[in-house]
Amino acid sequence: MQDGTILDAIAALGVAILQRSDRVEVLPAPFSDDRGDADARANTPAKEKNVSDEPDNLVLVYLRRIDQKVATLIADMADIKHHMTSMVRQHAERRLDLANFPRRLHRLDVRVDRIERRLDLVAGTAA
Repeated sequence: MQDGTILDAIAALGVAILQRSDRVEVLPAPFSDDRGDADARANTPAKEKNVSDEPDNLVLVYLRRIDQKVATLIADMADIKHHMTSMVRQHAERRLDLANFPRRLHRLDVRVDRIERRLDLVAGTAA
């Protein structure tokens, strides 16, 4: 495989990845010239064809950006999960409090009845 075919395959992969995302970004071609990619590569000096002298591949740059965005999303989702767990726990505690509320009212009612009987405040129990 020649270097030009590898670059074309990588560029096609990058375009395919970006087209699947929610927005399509137009990437500049690594070798752009009015005469077409093949002519541009043929007229490029040998120094520019060396991979170590070229800047990072455009597809790799975009893949790194995507990786950073995914890492940010993962951190955000972990934070959201933490908050949701806290909210679910608080909601469960409130429901437990509400479930115990009638029992507490009944106990208070029993206590008030007992106090009224001791103080002879109830009309029916007076001797």
